[in-house]
Amino acid sequence: MKHLSPVTFVIPVYNRRDMLEQCVDSVLAQRSALWRVIIVDNGSTDGTSDLARSYADVDSRIKFLRNERNYGPVINWWRGIEAVETEWYKLLFSDDILHPDCLFSFLQTLKRVSIKEINAVLCQPVIGFSNNIHHFVSSNKVINPRQPSLIRTNELIVGMMVNKIPVSPCAYFFRKNSILCSQFLSSVRLCSIKSEINI
Repeated sequence: MKHLSPVTFVIPVYNRRDMLEQCVDSVLAQRSALWRVIIVDNGSTDGTSDLARSYADVDSRIKFLRNERNYGPVINWWRGIEAVETEWYKLLFSDDILHPDCLFSFLQTLKRVSIKEINAVLCQPVIGFSNNIHHFVSSNKVINPRQPSLIRTNELIVGMMVNKIPVSPCAYFFRKNSILCSQFLSSVRLCSIKSEINI
């Protein structure tokens, strides 16, 4: 049986005190306890920092970082990712809620396969409360959001370019030290910069 190490959930947050509790509690409710959390507050002014710090004070698996001012979302993501010490991590936005089996399903997937060439795993993105389940197609492969799907680097990059698979970084577990991780988040950073310039 493969040894499974913890996975880090990076939660970037800004002025989301009303949503952060549900988000963090969804990690606490995971069926698997093999997790760490890094909450990175981007200079909130609404009590978000106090709430985040209260979680870190009572659970050693939760780490709290705070920026003295708002540096924008992507820099805040990077600060959290740079603090990750585990092999795998997942960005979790403060308005996201994890299914209780999310981490367990991901870890079971890693146990079943050779993961040397796997750098990202698409988890189960569900938007809203619709019963409609969408399938994303990549390289002639059907990806069912109800099941974790292994994505090779070339499939993810091609899939993003043709908009056939989700491009939100929150839709994936990433291997931290992969080239894919750097390329993917760099592309997100570039898109963010372009959007700011165009506004």
